[in-house]
Formats: sequence, C-alpha cells, structure tokens
Amino acid sequence: MGVFVNLTKHIVSNAKPSFVVIALGSNDAWRDRNTSVDSFRSQYESLVRIALRSGAPIVVTTIPPVEANKPLGDKSFSTEKIVQFNLEIIKIAKEKRLTLVDSAREFTGIDGFAVKGATIDGIHFSAQTYRSWVHELVTAVESKSVACNSGIR
Repeated sequence: MGVFVNLTKHIVSNAKPSFVVIALGSNDAWRDRNTSVDSFRSQYESLVRIALRSGAPIVVTTIPPVEANKPLGDKSFSTEKIVQFNLEIIKIAKEKRLTLVDSAREFTGIDGFAVKGATIDGIHFSAQTYRSWVHELVTAVESKSVACNSGIR
C-alpha cells in the first residue's frame, strides 16, 4: 500500500480533487503476503490522513470478497485477512466520519465468498459486478453533494 500513500500525496498536492475514493487492500490479502492487521491499519490510516488534507469528501470501500474455485479466488487470497482488514476499514471510516461503501456486504454470498459469477477470475469483478459497484460509488459520492458524471449507463 506504500506506493498508494506516495501517489496520494502527489494527487492531493497537485490535482486538487473534488472527491476521493479509496478502494484498495485486496493485494494485502494474498495468502503468501505477510501483511498484519496492525500494519494494514497503519498504512490505511496514513492514506486517509493524506487524503483528508485535500479537503474533499472521502468515500472508502471495504475489500470485496473473493470467489471460490477460481484461479485467483480462495486459493490465492485469504478470506480471513479480508474480513479482518474490512473490520479495520469500517472502524477507520467511523472514527474519521468517512462515507463507507460496504462492497463486502454487497457482494458476499451465504457461503462467505463472492456471489457466483461476480468475478471473472476470483478477484476481478465481472462487467455486471463493476456496474453495480460503480453505481454504489456514485450514489455515495452524490450523497456528499459532489457533482459526478460516471459515464456508466
């Protein structure tokens, strides 16, 4: 996540965003990556602190679930880490009074994995899921009274 912290510093300093969406964390849940919950929280909080400097409304999203039995699904990513990281994202959103889009809740099936067909490979959304996700983001951004034209039909 460190690269995103540096990129966010650059964007906040130079682009003057009218809103900020933070939607990341999946790669920190790779089974072979040793990202602790404390490390994840610390890096995520750093990112949020920098984004808050912009003065723009911030929308954060939870990490969506992975889909079982797909190449980049439950065999590659830890659902346990995703759940733990999402709890931290939710806590940070509440503490900082950020708008939250709960992608995990939206796309998780009764088995705890992504709804069947929600991804193309286990982690990357299908076109239909992306449309639903973008709709949720646009709704959240518009709720903050920010003009946004998603271009999605």
